Amino acid sequence: MQVAIRYGLILGVVNILLAVFGYLMGIEFTMSYYAIISGIISIAAIIFVCIRIKKENLGIIKYFDAVKMVFVALMISYALGSSYNFVFNNFIAPEYQEQIAKASLDKAEAMMESMGMQESDIDVAMEDARKGSDEAIANPLMPFLQGLMIGAIVLLIIALLAAIFVQRKPAEGEFLYDDEIIDN
Repeated sequence: MQVAIRYGLILGVVNILLAVFGYLMGIEFTMSYYAIISGIISIAAIIFVCIRIKKENLGIIKYFDAVKMVFVALMISYALGSSYNFVFNNFIAPEYQEQIAKASLDKAEAMMESMGMQESDIDVAMEDARKGSDEAIANPLMPFLQGLMIGAIVLLIIALLAAIFVQRKPAEGEFLYDDEIIDN
């Protein structure tokens, strides 16, 4: 399990550095390119973690052991990144969260207009979105906790899928039980 913890911490630091980079690049960058870059780095990180877990277990790891290790690594990474974002957005630079919310609402309104929605429908949708955004900014703990719960479910699904590629059953004559995972 030390392997999963080690790489979870490394990925968490990478998530934090990526968030700092997005902040330094500004709102426009964050609203347009950040998700793409973050997604590519996340996929590469998941592949890297899977390869390292398999390698550090001498290439032999059962499916559910792989699920457990990949999930732990991803969850540690996600928890670190989310905690950093929570502290940053609520204590270090609360105005940044408000700027992101405003830019998101402006983009959503522009998208609805480009789709030809009725002005009255846009007004209703935007009012609901503003209420939700204002509530999240006023009471940030609830969205943070909800994000962790939803993130855990998504990461479990990712771990279940990634473990398919990480697993390798022991060959005949090789023995590896759940409590015998080789862990450096």
